[in-house]
Amino acid sequence: MNLESLERGSESAGRKLISLIGLFVFTVLVTGTLVQVRDGFGYTELPNVPEPRSWDKLGPTAPFPPEDGPRPGRPAMNGLGWQVIDYVAVHGVLVVNVETGRSDDLNNLARELINPLKEDYTEILVYFHRSGDTLAHLRVQWTDRGLYQELDMSGQ
Repeated sequence: MNLESLERGSESAGRKLISLIGLFVFTVLVTGTLVQVRDGFGYTELPNVPEPRSWDKLGPTAPFPPEDGPRPGRPAMNGLGWQVIDYVAVHGVLVVNVETGRSDDLNNLARELINPLKEDYTEILVYFHRSGDTLAHLRVQWTDRGLYQELDMSGQ
């Protein structure tokens, strides 16, 4: 190792040190604008956030356990020969899909599903699917004008 390589190495180390000092100063200047100093201690100002509400006021209440039977004021989700497979509500319209092996009295079954929900929706559509079918074979529609309409969608 000669003297010339030592001098080049120390110049390079000096440049690195100056770069690190510059980076440190820049960081202090940038973060210094975000932190206020009071009484010699640094602290970050946090936004004024109201206290959280009590837990019993956060959102809907949990449904009753299944052993208590259907929820009060709500229709059953299944019965002898039928089962609600899914439902969705959008803008006051409820769509219910029911899988059933029954072919008789589906209009009355739809009314049993719709009656407890009339106050909450402007329109309710109940689609009946035969077990294993993806397409509905019957639709019962209720509107807030008290009108029930049955539509055979089986194509027969």
